[in-house]
Amino acid sequence: MRRSKTMTVPSSVRMHERPALHAPKFGAGAVRGTAPAVPVAAADGRATGAEARASGFVPAGEEDSRNGWESEMERRGLCMAVYKHNSKNYASHSFMDETVSYVSDGAMAKTSLSIKVGAAIRKARKQRGLVMRHIAEHNDTDVAAVGNWETGRNLPKTENLLKTAAFLRVDPVALGRGEVVFLDDADNDADAEIVTDAAPLPAGTMDIELLGAAVGGDDGDFTFNGEVAGYVQRPPGIAHLRKVFALHVLSDSMVPRYEPGEMLYCGGRDAVPGDHVVIEMFPEENERNGKAFIKKLVKRTAAELVVEQYNPPKTLTFNRYAIKHVWRVIPLKELLGY
Repeated sequence: MRRSKTMTVPSSVRMHERPALHAPKFGAGAVRGTAPAVPVAAADGRATGAEARASGFVPAGEEDSRNGWESEMERRGLCMAVYKHNSKNYASHSFMDETVSYVSDGAMAKTSLSIKVGAAIRKARKQRGLVMRHIAEHNDTDVAAVGNWETGRNLPKTENLLKTAAFLRVDPVALGRGEVVFLDDADNDADAEIVTDAAPLPAGTMDIELLGAAVGGDDGDFTFNGEVAGYVQRPPGIAHLRKVFALHVLSDSMVPRYEPGEMLYCGGRDAVPGDHVVIEMFPEENERNGKAFIKKLVKRTAAELVVEQYNPPKTLTFNRYAIKHVWRVIPLKELLGY
């Protein structure tokens, strides 16, 4: 039987001289970043195929004349293993990159849609004059869930979206796109949102002094007569505020903001531009009490106090050295505790 021709591995293509990016570590001679040497036997028999495989390298210049075919097959097998390893890593990384990109794009799209849907639910609810509690009770859920819908944190399920659309009497398809299309005439719907249920205001103690005043004449709104006319109830918003008093408006210079006969509460922090104020002047010669004015503070300077009145509209300037006191008029929302 004719013996097949022996094949040798040229030194120019030995695996220990060829770089590999992702070669697995097969033998003891494998180095990170390079392919391990081809396990072949030495020509003089100093190392068998098994020993060469155990050592993991072949000394430079030595070739296997007896087992060339085996060496060639091992070299090819090693190359194929490295190729499969690299291909598997590349495919795995590509799949992971595509998956991450898909999830990120999907999350962004859902967030954008949920914000639009939430804004539409909130707009329709306010137009109907409802609060979140009404939607929560209709859908048999809690107020926190409705709040998450309206702020765009969560997208309502289809069942809840349909229930909400039916309750608000809007087109459910349009609502799912983040649009509001009323199914009936919405011209008479509320322009304001109800934030609390109808209930009496909490009653405070009757310890606020009501100062007496008199009409001040042509150039003054009124004058303080120096007497306490009585005591009025303390509103809840100023339950712990000290140095507060009340008085009645006697002139019409601030109509329509303050009507004659209306009671005002004064005190609290110092007045700043934009606040309504009560200004008390020092008494003039041969007068017991100084004139007083209710105006809107515009500006303070070192020498002047600039104010505004509404009826008739005009700007007034007071000498700061002639002013005895300036009190801030406490607005209604602050009296109620808002």
